Amino acid sequence: MDAVGLGDFTVRRADESDADTLAGIDAIASTGDAERRTNIARWCREGSATVAEDASGLLGYCVVEYTFFEQGFVAMLMVTPSARGRGVGRGLLDVAAASCTTPKLFTSTNVSNQPMQRLLGRAGWSPVGLVHGLDDGDPELFYLCGQRGGGSTHR
Repeated sequence: MDAVGLGDFTVRRADESDADTLAGIDAIASTGDAERRTNIARWCREGSATVAEDASGLLGYCVVEYTFFEQGFVAMLMVTPSARGRGVGRGLLDVAAASCTTPKLFTSTNVSNQPMQRLLGRAGWSPVGLVHGLDDGDPELFYLCGQRGGGSTHR
């Protein structure tokens, strides 16, 4: 993936050298969560993460994996609080949709995460299902990207 200019920031594929910086801007990893730090390092090493950056540094990141019924799945979207409201999350989602290698692209968020639900709605994603039991008392709402077409390849 080549770098994509989106207004005042650029989106590019993350590499291993980005892992520590991403862990520093990630709300979970920055609190010392070793599992998240390990995941970030793996995502960077495997090439499944993209980052948004400007002259000040990294603004956020997005991870697309292909283990959800053999379809694309945005497993993580994180934007630093100081960069929110600038289109960074939308830009990362748009690049994920454009670069997804499967006919469908999904993501999920907790019902309590209203900002993410608003972002997904503005970006053209549609709610497609609800799963209880992942986080006690906070069901997971699944979304399908409306920018992607295609029929089912799930067998």
